[in-house]
Amino acid sequence: MNVIMGALPKAKAGIGSAMSTVFQTVSGAIGVAALGAVVGSIYTSNFVKSAASISGLPSALSQKASDSIGAAMGIAGSGQLSPEMSGSLAQVASNSFMDGWQTMTIISCVIFVVGVLVVLKFVPSRYVTVPVEAKDVRCPVCGSETTIRTAKKGPNAGRRFHVCNRYPECEGKFPE
Repeated sequence: MNVIMGALPKAKAGIGSAMSTVFQTVSGAIGVAALGAVVGSIYTSNFVKSAASISGLPSALSQKASDSIGAAMGIAGSGQLSPEMSGSLAQVASNSFMDGWQTMTIISCVIFVVGVLVVLKFVPSRYVTVPVEAKDVRCPVCGSETTIRTAKKGPNAGRRFHVCNRYPECEGKFPE
């Protein structure tokens, strides 16, 4: 959010904040849904494969238990099955759920690492903090506030200078 807000002029801070909040909310909901779908898909496929090894498990109950771990644990604790079969069903459901959870965790970690790499590559480093006494320095071209930055390339690399906060609309800049 700081990247978005730092890139906007003060006059557009309200819309920038609103758009950032909407983006975070929507992307969070989509992420939770997608990762939940991964867990559910892996749970179901692993459960169906493993439940076939439980001899005597009625197919109707196996089908219901493959919908979710909650359904499987409910069936296991309902008394509809023998204690041995209930234990086997609960174990298969737990293992299938943990397989889905572990895969989802690995996917989340990969997404996190990719996100960090994107940020490191494309988000600029923070600008030098403007000293208190320099906050009132105005652009000689348009009169707007300026920010102190350090040149990274070229013949002025390492030198500090004031740059207009309205850049690129105004290209006013001068040495510190």
